[in-house]
Amino acid sequence: MRVSKARTLLAVFGIVLVAAAVALLTVPELYQVVGVSDEVLMIAAWVMTAVLLFYALRAFSIDTPEAEELYLRPDNPPETVEDPEGDLKLEMKDNDERFRETVKDVLKEIYGKSEEEAENLIESGEWTENGVAAAYVDKSVSYPVLERLREWIEDSGTEERRRSETVEAIENLYSKGDRDE
Repeated sequence: MRVSKARTLLAVFGIVLVAAAVALLTVPELYQVVGVSDEVLMIAAWVMTAVLLFYALRAFSIDTPEAEELYLRPDNPPETVEDPEGDLKLEMKDNDERFRETVKDVLKEIYGKSEEEAENLIESGEWTENGVAAAYVDKSVSYPVLERLREWIEDSGTEERRRSETVEAIENLYSKGDRDE
């Protein structure tokens, strides 16, 4: 099982704080630098050391699933994949052109833009205030810094969240144009 980047960052942060707490416990001269009473810092350092060491060790613990959870049993292979509740999701490609075409259609039909104007708005990302949606629709638009950071930290859900934000931005574009008329 792979450890997520968020858990790794938390563990590294915890280790740094544990090191600071250990430094406070072992170098009494640091108390004067901080300017707080020795007893308060000693108690805080011990508590911080215990709590953060617990979380740092916990972040790197790996729960190994049982073999039955990982593999299908060869003696009982499924004939077909059934979805009785209808909750299996359709996987879409990252560069699904349907979003681009939908934005272009809304810009042309609702806002009266020409084909070229609509393309220019899409390529520049100016069709929406949502930078994530603009970048998802046209790959020449860069994702916002916070979105790139979030993608780096989170291991899953990025694609679904971006699709969701894009759909919401398209709905907003349509509803704003609909009210302007």
